[in-house]
Amino acid sequence: IAMIYNAFNDWLIKYWWIILLGLLGLGLVLLLSYHIFALAFALSFKHKLRKQSQSINLLIAQRREIALEIVKLALEHDLEISRDDIKGINRLERIADFQALKKEERDERVFAFAKAIYNVQNACNASRKTSNDKRYEPLIDFFNGVEQNYRQKVAKYNSDVLGYNYWVRLRGCKFFFKVIMNFKTKDLLV
Repeated sequence: IAMIYNAFNDWLIKYWWIILLGLLGLGLVLLLSYHIFALAFALSFKHKLRKQSQSINLLIAQRREIALEIVKLALEHDLEISRDDIKGINRLERIADFQALKKEERDERVFAFAKAIYNVQNACNASRKTSNDKRYEPLIDFFNGVEQNYRQKVAKYNSDVLGYNYWVRLRGCKFFFKVIMNFKTKDLLV
C-alpha cells in the first residue's frame, strides 16, 4: 500500500496541472450548461410574452372601439359626455406595441380609460333612453366580454413577466443576459 501511495504521490507532484485543468474544464462546462439552461427558459418566456403582447394590443384597440361606440350611442340620446372622458377613452389609441411605452405613461393611459368608461357607463345606465335602447345591452355585453378577456390575458402576461424576469436576473447570468444578449427586465401591466 505504501508503494502505491508513493507512486500516486509522485505522479500527483509531477502532473498536478492535469488535475487542475480537468477541474477548470469541468467548472467551465458546468458554467456553460448553467447559462444555456437559463437562456433556454428566458427565450421561452420571451417568445410567450411577444405573442401575448400582440394579443393584448389587439384587445386594447377593441376596448377603445367598443367604448367609442358606447359614447356614440350615448350622444345619440343627447347624453352629456365630458371631453375628459372622451379624451380618456382615446388615450388607448392604436399603438403598434403598447408595452413598449414607458410604464408611467402606459399606466396613466389605462387608468384614464378605466375612469372614463366607468363614467360613461354610469351616465348611460342613469339615462332611461340610453339604457332602454336595444343596441346598448349587446354593446355592454360585448365590452364586458372583451374586458374579461383582456384581464385574463394581462394576468397571464404578468405571470410570464415574473418568470422571464426571474431567469434574466438569475445569479451568475445577469451580465450574460444584460450585456451580451441585451435582455431587459419587463414591467407588469395594469
